[in-house]
Amino acid sequence: MTLPKVSDGDFNQGQTQSYAITLKLGNYVFSCLLNLTPDYPVSVQ
Repeated sequence: MTLPKVSDGDFNQGQTQSYAITLKLGNYVFSCLLNLTPDYPVSVQ
């Protein structure tokens, strides 16, 4: 199974970037490795 993944990898402090993705029905986990936020569950119904 391949999960959606979006990454730019070329950020400097204070910069932001937005990405549009399409998710199929199911459960996902959102996380940010650069910002060390907790994992957030996302459910597409």
